[in-house]
Amino acid sequence: MGGGALAFDAYDSVKFVYPVTLNGCLTCSKPIEFDPVLFAPNNKFFITAKVPTKIEGTVPQGIDLGKFEISVDPRELGKWTKTVQPFLQVQFLYRVVGEKVWDAKLGAGITLHTGGYRVFNRCTGEVLFSSPLSAGQGPVDKRGCEDANAKPVVEDPAKNLPSKLAPTQILEPMKSIRGKIDTCYEQYQIPGTAEVSVTLTGKTGEVANVKIRGAFADTPTGKCVSDAVKTLKFPAFANESMTFSYKYELK
Repeated sequence: MGGGALAFDAYDSVKFVYPVTLNGCLTCSKPIEFDPVLFAPNNKFFITAKVPTKIEGTVPQGIDLGKFEISVDPRELGKWTKTVQPFLQVQFLYRVVGEKVWDAKLGAGITLHTGGYRVFNRCTGEVLFSSPLSAGQGPVDKRGCEDANAKPVVEDPAKNLPSKLAPTQILEPMKSIRGKIDTCYEQYQIPGTAEVSVTLTGKTGEVANVKIRGAFADTPTGKCVSDAVKTLKFPAFANESMTFSYKYELK
């Protein structure tokens, strides 16, 4: 098992993911103790999958094997950090071939060839990611895990949501109906700029109101554009509502 092999960055509230770095070490904060007779005078060694670039304090640095992202619904974030994150573990498959003893400047350590790894939830056995692809579940150890029959704690769905949407969360849906907007132009053949004011409901991310401003206000083309925008669904956010403006070029 790789104790401390997973390093979590801050939760990304735009992409709704936890960035994770996987470090190749059996124990990442302290060396492993071996038989003091067989390994005299020093019986404590780090075992890693890569030769570290340096040692900071007692922790090897520069031994990451890859970076991953774990999708976490912001409405479940509080529960996830308590009932899943602490129980994620790493299994490494090491082959003792071409092993290397570290340079003395780095301290006492051995680098072994890594044949594979998998990250799994020890409470359920669910494998989140692996290399090569894992054929089955990881070992289950329910000690300290949440009781599946326990009454769930109901959290405020808006607690971990952003107060408002990021620009990319607005642009992507608005761009996704470009084909419908082109159909509006093809139907009425009137070129110009359709200025759209859109109000969203925070709880659901649904379009609450659409106003067409400028030359296409109160026109069949404007209504066509408005109807297209009303079909969109945006991510939820904490504020009660938000309004933004957008322009479509019809030509």
